[in-house]
Amino acid sequence: MKNTITTLVAFAVLTLCYNSNAQITDDVGIESVVTPANGSTLTLNNSYTVTIVIKNYGPATVSQIPVQFSVGTNAPLNGTYSSFIPANDTVHYTFQNQLVVTSSITAGTVFTSLGTDVNSSNDQLSLNYSLGTTNIKDINDFVNFSIQNTTDQNTINLIFDKNYQPLTIEIFDLAGKLLKKEKITSGCTIKEINISDLTNGTYIAKLESSKGITTKKFIK
Repeated sequence: MKNTITTLVAFAVLTLCYNSNAQITDDVGIESVVTPANGSTLTLNNSYTVTIVIKNYGPATVSQIPVQFSVGTNAPLNGTYSSFIPANDTVHYTFQNQLVVTSSITAGTVFTSLGTDVNSSNDQLSLNYSLGTTNIKDINDFVNFSIQNTTDQNTINLIFDKNYQPLTIEIFDLAGKLLKKEKITSGCTIKEINISDLTNGTYIAKLESSKGITTKKFIK
């Protein structure tokens, strides 16, 4: 009788351990995209830092999570989150390379591909970006000018190599959003632009004349 009870207890313990282990399954997925935000506008010939949020939906800590980000026919980004993510926790992951927009924007995806993942329903997130219409890029050098940052970083000087006819200066961010627009009078060789209201970053100055358009990038 004693042996029978011992056997039953041992069997119960083994069964409990087996059921406990069986419940530990990996479940990792994409929660969101931080940058560039889903639904935002991207412009041709610009580069974007891509940061995503990975979530561990499972009960056990996971690591070494392969991820991929792709938009349209542009070159996809691949990476691996190698650190640990505790159960029910989230992490931000930034791809080492930037997204370079060289073709039209269509539907995109971002997904994880952990080999032990048992739930594929949250692995992938569909993306929808639009293509900017400003199409600002250095294609014509009708107006030869340089951009000089001032010491206080609150203004820039546009320096022209000769006296031009009236010009229009526009300043865009890298997403193609127009931030400033001013007129430059005929014969001006140096034009000071106030940029104190702009945050630190990279911008594009676009000069338009009757002959064409010239653009240059500058950093505040």
